Amino acid sequence: MPESITLLHVSDFHFTDETLLLRKLIRKEGLLSKRIAGWVNNKMNRSGHCQTETRTRLIEYLKQADWDYLIFSGDLTTLALEQEFREARKQFESLIKKGPVIMTAGNHDRYVRRAIDPDLMTQTFSDCFPYNQRSSPDQGIRYLELGSTAVLFEIDMACPRFYLSARGKIQSDLKAMGAFIADNYRDRLKLVVGHYLAFLPQGQKEGLLHQLADIKRLQQFLLDNNIDLYFHGHIHNTWQLTDPVKGRTISLNAGGCCRYTNGPWSGFHKITLTGNRYHISRINLSSSA
Repeated sequence: MPESITLLHVSDFHFTDETLLLRKLIRKEGLLSKRIAGWVNNKMNRSGHCQTETRTRLIEYLKQADWDYLIFSGDLTTLALEQEFREARKQFESLIKKGPVIMTAGNHDRYVRRAIDPDLMTQTFSDCFPYNQRSSPDQGIRYLELGSTAVLFEIDMACPRFYLSARGKIQSDLKAMGAFIADNYRDRLKLVVGHYLAFLPQGQKEGLLHQLADIKRLQQFLLDNNIDLYFHGHIHNTWQLTDPVKGRTISLNAGGCCRYTNGPWSGFHKITLTGNRYHISRINLSSSA
């Protein structure tokens, strides 16, 4: 019987220090810090994008569910503050003990340069970045074999940007990664995790200062290398997109898992890998809890 592996895919938990006062943050960061703008924006506009009660229920579900790998596709925090990462670690501890939790950073996890010197996310969650690395001209190719028939690659695309920008930029060497896939994993299921979307559903739009700067490179990489599934977040909706040419699923967004409890943008994904096939189902907490 072929080997069967279960993945759960979630994203955009946005842990926030709700006790943090603006005046305290100004004293620490200075009035012109991007974190000040982020704090104000979160209070005025974005606080409803992550429902604390929904996130708590989701974490409880993940503690009880059966899975072999938990994939988290970025934006663990809101302002990339140390206390936010500490709280996230506390909430994730039981999940990390349960099984492998695989992460990539989102733009909010590298919100300002101070958050990457050192990189607070990889420092706090060093056991959630278990990728092997192969040397390439720019930096290592990060990948993890999932059993004998599938392999997961990470494309690092989150970096600090100026005051009003949430844009991403691909940090990984896609050319070297493509050659590595062709040489070693041509016949396996090929999965990729990153934070930014590659494709948008029909009728949806994304602002210029919110998207991946080199999105066309990402799209071409996914299509040219026959990537079976691309996991991401960033947009706070949940969707599953199909390649219109090949008629197969290629893109999974779990960004709405903490924002909505019902409706077309709610839920997260369960992926079952069996041999060289996969099955995707949407889990909605309102119907499963």
